[in-house]
Amino acid sequence: MSDNVVKFADAASRRVHLSKPEAERPRSRQSESVISKNFQLRQQRQKVWREAETATRYWLALMDFDDACKSAQRWEIRESFAYSPGERGHNVAVWRGALMRQLLTPAPDGRAIEWKRRTFASGQHEHTDTKPERIERAIADDVTFLAAHPVRQSKQQDGAEQPETAEQAALRRMARNATLAAPEPPPSEEELKPPGAA
Repeated sequence: MSDNVVKFADAASRRVHLSKPEAERPRSRQSESVISKNFQLRQQRQKVWREAETATRYWLALMDFDDACKSAQRWEIRESFAYSPGERGHNVAVWRGALMRQLLTPAPDGRAIEWKRRTFASGQHEHTDTKPERIERAIADDVTFLAAHPVRQSKQQDGAEQPETAEQAALRRMARNATLAAPEPPPSEEELKPPGAA
């Protein structure tokens, strides 16, 4: 039976290569490993971000649907009476809570940071108990994280470094200027409940 087994000479060299410490591995494999780890970290953030984004969009869509339903009922459109619109004040409070939860959720990429900045600049936080400093700190933490965890290599094929892009330079400057205050824990479910909710 052992006569049917073919042994390859390079099998031993593969085992030796895999057992080398990381410092002895070729540079390209080390950077791929770091990039892979960074990608996985960002993917973890992406899942949490999508959950928060979906909740925010749900409550906004529900408010819009309730408004459309109330309008249709005022005009006595028969099909609209199959649905009972919710209390607008409650829906607005829950939507704002979801919006603040999303603002405080770690951003997975630059687009999410830009969304946070636009939303913060629009002043929606002013109608909640969330302090502006907390949102600013969350955004600064996101910028710092993304600058520290790039997902692309910065070297060309010939080994020469590529010039820094405007986005990379902006992230580097923002990370340098970011407030280095201790991160605040995410809000509890109790803190995010709308006023008067049981």
